[in-house]
Amino acid sequence: MKKQITLLIAMLLSFYAFGQQKLEPLDIGDKIPNLKFENVLNHPDGEILLSDYKGKLLILDFWATWCAPCVASFPKLDSLDKAFGDDLAILPVTYQDREEVEKLFSRMPKLKDIKKPMVYGDDILRRMLPHKSLPNYVWVNGASEVVGISEGKDVTAENIRSYIDKGEINFVNKVFEEVKFNATAPIFLENSEVFKDGLEFQISKSPYVAGLDLFAKVNWGVDDKPLVISLINMPLINIFSYAYWDKPNERFFGTNRIKMNMAVQEKLKPGYSGTQFLNWLNDGNGHNVEFIIPQFLLPKRDQIIENALDLLFPEYKVRIEQALWPVYALIYEGENINQLKSGKNIRVNKAGFTELIMENCEIESFISLLNIKNLNRYPRPVINQTGIDFPIDLRLEGNLFNLEDLQEALADYNLRLVEKDMVIDVLHIQANE
Repeated sequence: MKKQITLLIAMLLSFYAFGQQKLEPLDIGDKIPNLKFENVLNHPDGEILLSDYKGKLLILDFWATWCAPCVASFPKLDSLDKAFGDDLAILPVTYQDREEVEKLFSRMPKLKDIKKPMVYGDDILRRMLPHKSLPNYVWVNGASEVVGISEGKDVTAENIRSYIDKGEINFVNKVFEEVKFNATAPIFLENSEVFKDGLEFQISKSPYVAGLDLFAKVNWGVDDKPLVISLINMPLINIFSYAYWDKPNERFFGTNRIKMNMAVQEKLKPGYSGTQFLNWLNDGNGHNVEFIIPQFLLPKRDQIIENALDLLFPEYKVRIEQALWPVYALIYEGENINQLKSGKNIRVNKAGFTELIMENCEIESFISLLNIKNLNRYPRPVINQTGIDFPIDLRLEGNLFNLEDLQEALADYNLRLVEKDMVIDVLHIQANE
């Protein structure tokens, strides 16, 4: 018995030491330990060892169900995996649980025939191979060494063949830069602990900072708190859009609600992506901007933003104008609109790629979601024409980033998006000569 206890302790200590080792962030040239994964879908044993891929090129595909480019890439990656046979394995890895993954693959027609092994519930690889954006592809050679970190556009048959045949990486590796940043506090104040309760008004600007994610954070100013708009590493078109965003009144100026000539569009939205886009931002086209506006000045919010943008970016004139504009009008076609009225006491707002659950939510939240996320690539903004002025309950399923699927889901609630022309507020961006 003593011998068994001693052996058990030794095993636990060994596992603990290995656990400490495997969570160290790795870089190109480092070797990944022979990890064992027991949360594996589409595998006869339900588990894999990293050494199972010894002698072949392994591409770890870090993804998530909410990441549209990740989901869209699966058919292409599956075809590449099959085309290269025993020379290649592409292994999808997500931190999300089994239920979320299976739900996505069962509901998306283009994914139903994909039966690749994939790791779910991962909390090890994503910490050993940290990344700031998804999808993220880590190239591992047959000796378990990290040889490249790429974007989706670089996962091509040509690049894969180049590495398999010649051991050459023909793309620019993504670089992960860790920057300590507190996104919960005003971003430009060094003495935030001193002034955090007393700051009433602020307009700030700084250049692009390499290593920080692009993100927008808006606190709408409830309970007498100020409106705070924090825009990090953003291009100007995003700054103009978010600066004028008025969620309480369903007004968001996505690119489908912005008026600008071709010259301005080519300068503000050149069509770059990935590393090329980050380099463009770093070349004077990315900015950090923060607006803090107290409650008593919110009635003059648009004028404040207009004046601030004139001062911060004098090369452009950005104004809100009314114009006859093509829109998707959300309408109710049923006989009893009160059937949408919420019967819940707790507010729930959960939006994924194939499922949306809203309980006790304002319809403005749904309209904002469609404009900012689900339908932001469509040519028309969404305008609420339902007449609903009470909290609602919605549960939608399907590919909610596809207009036809979304229409089908909305039909269960007698809701429909109708194409029409309406006079609405649009954002007019002009270059100052």
